[in-house]
Amino acid sequence: MTDIYNEARWMALSKIDGLGAAGARLLVERFGDTMGVFEAEKEEILEIDFLKPEVVEELAEITGIDPISEYMRLRDAGIDYYSMEHPLYPKRLRLIDSPPIGLFVKGKLPAEGRKAAAIVGSRTCSSYGRTACDLFCKEFAREKIDVISGMAIGIDACAHQSALAGGGKTYAVLGCGVDVCYPMANYTLYEQIIETGGVISEFYPGTKPIAMRFPMRNRIIAGLSDAVLAVEARRKSGTLITVGCALNQGKEVYSIPGRLTDKLSEGCNGLIAIGARIALSPKEMADDIKKTAFEETAALSCKTTFKEAVSLSSKTSFEQTDTFRGKTNRSKERRDGAGFETPGFGASEKRCTSAFMSDDGISTNVKEGARRSLKGINKYKQATLFDKQSREADISSEDAKKVFLATDVTATTVVEIAEKTGFDIGKLMGILGSLELDGFIRQEGPGAYARVLMG
Repeated sequence: MTDIYNEARWMALSKIDGLGAAGARLLVERFGDTMGVFEAEKEEILEIDFLKPEVVEELAEITGIDPISEYMRLRDAGIDYYSMEHPLYPKRLRLIDSPPIGLFVKGKLPAEGRKAAAIVGSRTCSSYGRTACDLFCKEFAREKIDVISGMAIGIDACAHQSALAGGGKTYAVLGCGVDVCYPMANYTLYEQIIETGGVISEFYPGTKPIAMRFPMRNRIIAGLSDAVLAVEARRKSGTLITVGCALNQGKEVYSIPGRLTDKLSEGCNGLIAIGARIALSPKEMADDIKKTAFEETAALSCKTTFKEAVSLSSKTSFEQTDTFRGKTNRSKERRDGAGFETPGFGASEKRCTSAFMSDDGISTNVKEGARRSLKGINKYKQATLFDKQSREADISSEDAKKVFLATDVTATTVVEIAEKTGFDIGKLMGILGSLELDGFIRQEGPGAYARVLMG
């Protein structure tokens, strides 16, 4: 039987701005369980070195209020909450990097055991993209494969609409609270999704949509799926963030090809060029997904080797191969690889997804992407040292300064920055967004940042 008091306490912790999923887990580990956190004296909380004073104040305020009343209020409003300790919390999400401590849901969670495909693509999609998306999603509906997307305008909305039109189930993962419909133009769709599927978010109800939250939700979109389909994407597209998350999690990546002259197809064509599965037949993709067996050990293995690939990809020579999807040559010795505009794109090991490039003839786009080759790194070392000394003093926040110093003039992935700083992904994305707006760093492809040099 589910302990709703424990659920309510987890839910209350998710409301604390600046704590984040990692911070909440550390708190619970420190005090044994959620009850221990709520029964702790303020003096005990003040002794925890990883909490800022303002977080301590908010934590003291939250723990001084009975959380069950807020839990019941949200339930009465049609919003359910599932913590990581709830038996219905999706098993797949437990295995991803920085899993959310809980999920808010209007409607239902995807049923365990049902196959699912994540659909990602451009907000400014073409009629070709809409048509292709419609064909695939209606086929998924016929085959009882759930459609997961983000309810943005463009391909996301088309995916949800087509799944519903085909009589299937679809789920939207939001970058805001589940009670906030964004964009408002999709309000009718929002209500339709709730009726047959569900709207899901890790963010507390009432949370407004801001840019940094959308990359965070992408790991959940990928995490709930068996495969990811990229429909239309520019070369530097947020779509590729979800693709990177999927590869991290050992998921299949499919891409719909487009004309060489179409900017909206550059990202998808680039993925195919380095080994993503080319999506030509909705029926064939549906059949492949239905054959996919979810294996916890394989998912955990992929998560580990992805981190290794992130740190080694700039030093490794790549071999052109067709093992991107990890279904051929699985007995080969693991190699590390980098992908199209995506740093640390993946690593091949058993069922893990991988992508390789050759040393000779690497395209200009890839060379200019998020991961530079080792050959070019020495060229920047002196500039990096100078820039570090000259710009660090201009950053007032100590946390922002720590993040800035964890970057380089070559691309550094979010995973690497998180490991260097110890910050959880939610907190880190907010700091990265502020530093980018202030001109200290720039985005170098999805999921990676580089320092902006002076002058």
